[in-house]
This record gives sequence, C-alpha cells and structure tokens, in this order.
Amino acid sequence: MGAAEPSVSRGFTRRARPFTSSPENWVILARNMIPFAGVYLSDWSVAIITFNYWFDGVSALAAQIASLSWRTVVELRNHFGAKLPNPTAAAVVGWVLLFGVFGIPYWIMLSIVREVAPLPAVLAELLHTPLLLVTFGSTLISHVCNAFHNCHFTLLDAQLRSKVQSALFAIVFRVAMMIVLVVHLRVGVMLVPLVTFMLTGLEV
Repeated sequence: MGAAEPSVSRGFTRRARPFTSSPENWVILARNMIPFAGVYLSDWSVAIITFNYWFDGVSALAAQIASLSWRTVVELRNHFGAKLPNPTAAAVVGWVLLFGVFGIPYWIMLSIVREVAPLPAVLAELLHTPLLLVTFGSTLISHVCNAFHNCHFTLLDAQLRSKVQSALFAIVFRVAMMIVLVVHLRVGVMLVPLVTFMLTGLEV
C-alpha cells in the first residue's frame, strides 16, 4: 500500500502539471466540460448533445486551419518579402480551401445525425435558449483563442506537428462520439464524462 501511494501521487502530479504551468488549460477543461454539464445538470436534448459535438469539432477544425494558414502566409511573406501580394487574401483563400476539404467528415456527419439532431429543431432550441447561444459562442471563442494563443507563429516545427497531431486526434474523436450517439444514445451519454477527460488530455 505504501509503495502504491507515491505512484498515485506522481501520476496525479504529472496530470496536474499542464494546469499549473499553463493556466489557460483550465479554459480547455471548462470547454470540454460543457457537454458533461449539459447532460447531467441541464438536461440537454439528444439533438443539442449531438450537435454540440459536431459544432465543437467543426469550430476546432476551422480555428486550427485558420491559425496554420496565417502562419504559412506569414512565413512566405518573411521569405519572399514584398513579392507576396495581399497575404491576408491568400490566408483567407487557403483557409476556405483547406476547411472545405478537411471538413468533409463533418459535412457527412451533419447529414448522418439529422435523424437525431435535425437542424431546424436545433436552431429553434438555440434561438429560444439564450444560454445555449452563449455556450456555443464561448466554445467557438475558446477554440480560436486556443489555436492562436498556442503560438503557431512561434512554435518550432516539431512542436507544431505535435500540437496539430493532438488537435486532429481530438477532432476525429468528436466524430467518433457523434457516431456512438447516433448508434446507441444511452452508451453515448454514459461515455460523456470519459470523453470529456480524454479530449482534455489530448488538448493540453
């Protein structure tokens, strides 16, 4: 028993280190806790639970691609100087193209989940519940701040690859969670707490 206690303590310290060294990681945890609070505290409908994972994933993808597109344009401008015309337009065009292509799984999922989360029903619920609008708006802002604050502009290439890889795993994980909710709602609801902490572990 005595030997196990230091091991547990070291494990807890290792898990807690990202939160003590980077307080912004608490924002990531709070964002990932939203579906947990919605399911167990606010009695969210099936449509809102499912749509939350879709919106969470697609906004994360949009923010990551925007950050990477802007970093690429900045690096090209630094390399070519004034020879690169209108870098902002180049970043926007790059973002639209990449978001359209890499977002294909989410566009497919939007049609798959329409049986449990029809868009008109979701929009009606959002418009009649201001707190939900604030919640989804906060999710979007959190992803944008996380993508740009994680300093894709200053990270070394190896660090950037690691960050992007973790972000992509989290995005794919959200797609998997949506599939579980569509196939077996009760199992999906039971997995919400586990998914909350797994997503946080991937992102921090």
